[in-house]
Amino acid sequence: MSQSFGKNLKITIFGSSHQEYMGVVMDNMEIGFEIDMEKLDQFMQRRAPGKSKFTTKRKESDKIDFISGVRDNKIISKTITAIIKNENYKSKDYENLNDIPRPSHADYTSFIKYGNEMDMNGGGPFSGRLTAPFCLAGGIAKQILEEKNIKISSRIKNIGGIEDKNIDLANPPMDELEKISQKEIPVLDEKKEKEIRNLLEKVKKDGDSIGGICQVFGENIPKGLGDPIFDSFEAKISHLSYGIPALRAVSFGLGLDAMKMKGSQHNDQFEIKNGQVKTIT
Repeated sequence: MSQSFGKNLKITIFGSSHQEYMGVVMDNMEIGFEIDMEKLDQFMQRRAPGKSKFTTKRKESDKIDFISGVRDNKIISKTITAIIKNENYKSKDYENLNDIPRPSHADYTSFIKYGNEMDMNGGGPFSGRLTAPFCLAGGIAKQILEEKNIKISSRIKNIGGIEDKNIDLANPPMDELEKISQKEIPVLDEKKEKEIRNLLEKVKKDGDSIGGICQVFGENIPKGLGDPIFDSFEAKISHLSYGIPALRAVSFGLGLDAMKMKGSQHNDQFEIKNGQVKTIT
């Protein structure tokens, strides 16, 4: 079983939902880079359990402890290792899953593949809890990219069919997206935010859950990334994204809406803007 990804920057996730620790090993790091720990902590708190009444009731601080490769916030080794302590887990709540696997979870599949020796409390290594070390690695990578003037921002585009306002995909408002990043419901349209909040409160009251769409934007991405067929840029992004439990689809540009368009409409024409080759749409 492999929990590693990447070539130029290789990350290995370890631990599971109800083990004492989980964490990440990052190989081929940039020695001398200084990590902004306050910024990294803010990034981690965006996904930390217990920060929103609309997510899991589990409460975790998600504080990072670098045990190798970082000193005084500076990266001092090509390989760094960081751990996060699991504090608020209740394994007894999962004892019945030894006999009754949950639908739409990895309980049954894991038993068939690994037997009953795999620690599947809380979903084990298949749990969404493992997105914490994901974010730890991503938060550091994001800072390194920003130093190279490469910006990554995101928002909630849709929850339960309630759609945030449209964005010009060729010119996303990166500053606005950064401003909303700390909001409980990071959408641009305040009216839609209220609608989503009302929907989530109703779904929670019903003891249910609901899905949505997260939209991610990259600015100043280097041209020519990826290789033909299986190692294309989109293939790599998709492969990594499906490491997130419960993800159902990845799309680029207009995604599935492209099937409603003729080729002449969908073509993304080039233009020269400020001496640079850009796409128009």
